Amino acid sequence: MVSHIQIQAAAPVGLRSSGAAATPAARAVHALREALATPVLSVSRAQRGLGANGTTARTYPVSTWHLLLALLGLVALAHFPMGSPPPPAEGLRHRSAAAVSATPTSTGTCGATPTPPDCDKHDYGSCGNACCLVELSVAPPAIDAYNTIAAYLESGGSDGLFARRSGPQPPSMQDPTDDLTPYEGAKPWMYILQGTHQTSGLHYEDTINVAIKQDAGAETVVARLFSTSEIHGALGDDGQNFKNVMTVLQDVFGATASQVHVKHGCAQAMS
Repeated sequence: MVSHIQIQAAAPVGLRSSGAAATPAARAVHALREALATPVLSVSRAQRGLGANGTTARTYPVSTWHLLLALLGLVALAHFPMGSPPPPAEGLRHRSAAAVSATPTSTGTCGATPTPPDCDKHDYGSCGNACCLVELSVAPPAIDAYNTIAAYLESGGSDGLFARRSGPQPPSMQDPTDDLTPYEGAKPWMYILQGTHQTSGLHYEDTINVAIKQDAGAETVVARLFSTSEIHGALGDDGQNFKNVMTVLQDVFGATASQVHVKHGCAQAMS
């Protein structure tokens, strides 16, 4: 059996907007119409030389199999759109599951033997006490970066010595929100949270502050991490504050030291 695709001249018909983007199938039909130089496509067994409205029509015989394959192609386009937006430049995506240690280890403590990596930035008094402030560009949305860092701190991290600090804090017992998005004055900052890290052995505790922003028009989200030594008199940190923030960024985003931008401290010379 031979079917015919009848292509009848008519006024151009464009894709109408319904307030939403055209589907892949609709775009495919539109492209097919333009490729054939006529916009109206109909299937008919009619073998007359005239269209329904009396205008001259041309018929192109095709096999039933060809017609079936064409229809299947449109269905495939509707369900499996071709291509996807490229990832943001320089934006690291968070890992689906960061490494977590059930038992505290010395792998995140500078001064341990053997010396762990990223303990080479020995800060001295950049914040009075030693401290380190870094930023990393990561892939949006910002809420994903916030949730993943928060979950990592709560889990104890890869050395089991991280913690998240939340809930009412003495002596005021205040519990500020981490979500800054409702506050116009906070822009471009969107989320904020706090954690801690203890060293193995002497259990020195450092505070880690995290703030996450996305500037207007930016394709990436910025995660800012700041670690400071809590014990009084900690002029030097043996590289621990940089180690704290790098461990979080490596485990959560797979970042390397070369991808992290040092903003303050971390043994960086001060002007």
